[in-house]
Amino acid sequence: MSLKKSDKLFEKKEQEEAVPHKLESFYEHLLLNDNLLSANLEKTFHQIPQTRILEEQFSGPFYLRKQTWDVLTDQFSFAPIAQTLMRIHLNQGIELDPEEAEPIEMAIKDLGLEWHLNTRKLLEETDAELSNCLNHPAYGRLSQLNINGHVAADLIEFVAKQPNLDQAIPLLESIVAHPLANHPERDVEEQLSHIKHLLESDPIKLLYTLFADLPAKAKEAIAKQLVDIDHIAFMTSPHVDFQVLNELAYLTGFPLNHLTFPSTVIAKELGALAAREQIPTQIFKAWGENKHHHKVGIEAFKPEAPAVWVEDWIQHGIGSHLAFRVKFEKSIATILKIIQQHHIEIPAFMNGAPMRNDKEGSIVLYCNIEFNEKPFRVEFCYRKEAPSR
Repeated sequence: MSLKKSDKLFEKKEQEEAVPHKLESFYEHLLLNDNLLSANLEKTFHQIPQTRILEEQFSGPFYLRKQTWDVLTDQFSFAPIAQTLMRIHLNQGIELDPEEAEPIEMAIKDLGLEWHLNTRKLLEETDAELSNCLNHPAYGRLSQLNINGHVAADLIEFVAKQPNLDQAIPLLESIVAHPLANHPERDVEEQLSHIKHLLESDPIKLLYTLFADLPAKAKEAIAKQLVDIDHIAFMTSPHVDFQVLNELAYLTGFPLNHLTFPSTVIAKELGALAAREQIPTQIFKAWGENKHHHKVGIEAFKPEAPAVWVEDWIQHGIGSHLAFRVKFEKSIATILKIIQQHHIEIPAFMNGAPMRNDKEGSIVLYCNIEFNEKPFRVEFCYRKEAPSR
């Protein structure tokens, strides 16, 4: 579905014959009930699908967008399960904001506007570009959205049975290599939303993925100590505004306990890389809750250093890490023993021992591993308020 030919495509789909045969119940459930596709996908796959904007432009009285709806896979990646071509009618006093990541969902769910979706016909997959995006077979619909009695948008939507792993975004690698570096606000929002979904993952499955080379008994011993995933940390480009990050954290599931403060540990670690005592670094923290009502958070590091240095550090995963929360204070000692027995590297700044933060009532242990041939840091942390399973 090329955006340049989108107007003609809407006309072409109007003239095409509808699907000549009855669809499987899977497709009928997603396409025939005159509900938003995003809501139907959420019910079917038991997760909120993520928007990936592929292309967008303003064209006369219309705003045009091509996007996919992605779901989180067992491989900890977001892969497209559906694709939408959206044509929003502008200048009709309808509150569909193209600046929003999900303009239709925003207008309907958050603003509470009256709406009706009219499915005009079911479609078979015929577009070559669509074929490259979704798995086969894919079926779709041509529909029109009315808000407050006015035509608000035209939609061509296709959905497949299984996500297309060939078009997946690997989340763990993304955290390591290029989080929030020189991206516009919408990409920052997308990345934070991806992180929030990753924080909903099964901690045991994620542990086994990261420590795939560790013997089974060692993995089992560590798994017994875990409560949940605690937070994800990443370094940002100097171009990222922490005020913007603060606002977007509220929108993406991290509305609690926003803090910005100077770093000590990361500042010294970066200083060692730059042959200095330290690199002044600000930390932004924000928290939310996962489906188990456990606290989950983000940490963003923003060094005061030349952009070329920071981009290199980001590409090498410096500072980026994923943290697991453990059940007991003694769990940290148990995990440290296992790590040392299997010769897993502990960062030099730890001096071979866990670090205690009496102010936060926490104890942390870092270790450096390789994941998909790239450096990756894992943290195990104990907090006094942490709930146990």
